Amino acid sequence: AAAAAAPAESDGVLRIIQNFDPGTFEPGNNDEQGYNRITTQIYDSLFRYNEDGVLEGRLAESFEWDDTTHLRLHIRQGVKFSDGSDFTAEDVVWTITRAIKDALPNYHFNIIDADGCEVIDDYTCVIALKYPCATMPNHLASPECCIASKKAYEESNGDYLGGAVIGTGPYKLDSYVQGDIIKLSANENYWDAEQAPKVKNIELRIVGS
Repeated sequence: AAAAAAPAESDGVLRIIQNFDPGTFEPGNNDEQGYNRITTQIYDSLFRYNEDGVLEGRLAESFEWDDTTHLRLHIRQGVKFSDGSDFTAEDVVWTITRAIKDALPNYHFNIIDADGCEVIDDYTCVIALKYPCATMPNHLASPECCIASKKAYEESNGDYLGGAVIGTGPYKLDSYVQGDIIKLSANENYWDAEQAPKVKNIELRIVGS
């Protein structure tokens, strides 16, 4: 029998169509599923639910309660942002407190006392709550609670269409044409080797509903 034809070589691009145009890549800026499908490619959250529905650590390896309103987070060491800079507890506290003070539409942070949050060292921080909430780690698993880079934000003057779009997620933003297309490429500094991107490039084509 004749040999089967070899499959065509992939160009390494996953092409996706969606009807949501983000307008910005600021984490926590929108609770739309279409928005968070994009930002979770660029940024990581502190926790997540695994395929069995069990909460597990991501950027935070573990947590403990100092008391009923102070959640101590132990940050994963050795994580880099996509620009090669170090991810630390300062980025965690800064992301959360800035979102609260700038009134971003993230209800998960509503019970956090921004003024009471504290960086203990590079890999430890304490999140203060206005009142006891035992499920706070579960809230922090939401894609709306992904963590941004303080350094990139400050150096770009908060440009979430440009220099501030720096995360620890599996992909990084290459380009964005509003109303048309978003191009992402694999983050070579991605910390989770077991879940490193299988596809090097993603193109999200925006098609109006």
